[in-house]
Amino acid sequence: MFNLKLMLIEDEEELRLRLEKILKREILEVYTFSNAISALESFEEIRPDVILTDIRMPDMDGLTMLEHIRSIDKNLPVIIISAFSDVDYFQKAISLHVYNYMVKPIKIEILFDLLEKIHNEKESREGFLAQSKLLEEYKRIVDSSVLVSKSDLEGNITYVNDKFIKASGYKQDELLGQSHSIVRHPDTPSSIFKNLWKTILNKQIWHGTLKNKNKNGTSYYVKTTIAPILDQNDDIVEFISIREDVTKLTEALKEAKSLEKEKKKYLSLIDENIITFSIDSRGHVTSVSKAFCRISKYSEEEIVENYKMLKHVDISKEVSRDIAKTLSKKSKTWIGELKYRAKNGTYY
Repeated sequence: MFNLKLMLIEDEEELRLRLEKILKREILEVYTFSNAISALESFEEIRPDVILTDIRMPDMDGLTMLEHIRSIDKNLPVIIISAFSDVDYFQKAISLHVYNYMVKPIKIEILFDLLEKIHNEKESREGFLAQSKLLEEYKRIVDSSVLVSKSDLEGNITYVNDKFIKASGYKQDELLGQSHSIVRHPDTPSSIFKNLWKTILNKQIWHGTLKNKNKNGTSYYVKTTIAPILDQNDDIVEFISIREDVTKLTEALKEAKSLEKEKKKYLSLIDENIITFSIDSRGHVTSVSKAFCRISKYSEEEIVENYKMLKHVDISKEVSRDIAKTLSKKSKTWIGELKYRAKNGTYY
């Protein structure tokens, strides 16, 4: 069955009832009308995926109705059916971007071929929009957490997010078109950048910690990942860089060099990856990071099967309700501390 909402407008009752019966076998929702005026009045409420309409009808013809619809939706697929092959009608139908034109008597197999094509186009379009939305969500989360920039093949900056701008102290127009050396600290050895370029030009991902300086000369440290972006021919088209500000951790490490225990503590903090896992709207875990597995001492399979076992009994129901209530507002982000239980009985 095709997941479509179809509006059928046909003034001949016998044909309308026959078409309705046939269409309902394969179409999820079918709405029938005996005239264009009543169909037009219901259009906004129904918002169909496709319209199947006669041309010559009393009070208002199908093409006049379509003119009104095109002022609301320029891309809606419309299939015209008519017992006449009038050139003027054909020309006007073309100007109104009619999806197809069928002459009565209708060949049902051809009609269903058209509807299948419309269904497939709708599925592809909705899939694309869903993926675009997901990408926007990922971008929003990343942009709120880390410094992001993109550069062309020569290393000139083509994009920076707000966190990058804030950390650098430069304005956006001062950064775009410039080399990343604009934030390079002179203390950073050139050998690091030589290795960096060798890595990414070989289509590999480079990881490392860099010392940068902002516009006023203040230094800061960023844990950096730089990756080449490849096109369909596997050629590099640009580079993307994601940086995490680890200045506080780096400075803390320097201060703790004289104390071996403190040194190990801060080294382990720097070496840690991001602890994260994702849950879909039905409450099923969809991904778990290695850092989460490492700190929880559970395997990914165990967490996916029952992530609720990670919650420590000290987490109150009020906190859980507050999280659910906050996240239900879509644009809201919950921030706080949670106590979790590891597999060996310890907590973190």
